[in-house]
Amino acid sequence: MKNKNYYSNENFEAGNSMKTKAEGKMSNMKKRVLIISIVIFVILCIGVTTYLKRTKNANGLIGIGEEVTITDVTLRNDLMAIEQVSSYEVNYAGIAKIEDTKEIAGLKLGFTKHVIDVAYEGKIKAYYDLDVLKNAIINPITKTITLDLPEKPEIDIIPGETKVQQKNNILNMIEADEVTEKLEIEQNMQLEKAVEKGLYEKAEKHFKEIVQDFLDSYGDKYKGYKVK
Repeated sequence: MKNKNYYSNENFEAGNSMKTKAEGKMSNMKKRVLIISIVIFVILCIGVTTYLKRTKNANGLIGIGEEVTITDVTLRNDLMAIEQVSSYEVNYAGIAKIEDTKEIAGLKLGFTKHVIDVAYEGKIKAYYDLDVLKNAIINPITKTITLDLPEKPEIDIIPGETKVQQKNNILNMIEADEVTEKLEIEQNMQLEKAVEKGLYEKAEKHFKEIVQDFLDSYGDKYKGYKVK
């Protein structure tokens, strides 16, 4: 009987040992599956995040989570669309009279006088080339874009309609370039008047407002940025 009990206990202990080993293998397998699952999850998260950062949506706005570095180059490229509408314009109009009389020894000969009356109009355009943005100071912390504009904008004078009335004199014929020269003088005079009335300051203010309005409508890329 003792021998029978002995073998019976031995068999019981062997069975327990086999069961413990099987449970240990199962536990190790579960740990491996868990570790592999975590690794796959992390890889998927990294992949999705990278994809979102590099993807733009249908409106061309920056993808979710993208870190945007704004430079003067990107600013100039984004503002190319406003180059044709960023000028400040002033209309002008005036009347000029041209009188010329022949002289002999400093004495004017009244019977040689000819007269030209010129009614004119035109437009003065003050603008900045987008190359001025290469000196822009962009601060992502304070979200400010400081434009370093030249003291004077570029100027274009665009002549408009001109009406000429003339009284010629056979003794003093009107020269072909008299009206052209007079109009150049008048245009410069109109430009001086516009400058005295704040043309340069108004052009600078207008340009900054145009840039600000455009950036406000651009999207999240420039959200919160203020032009100075």
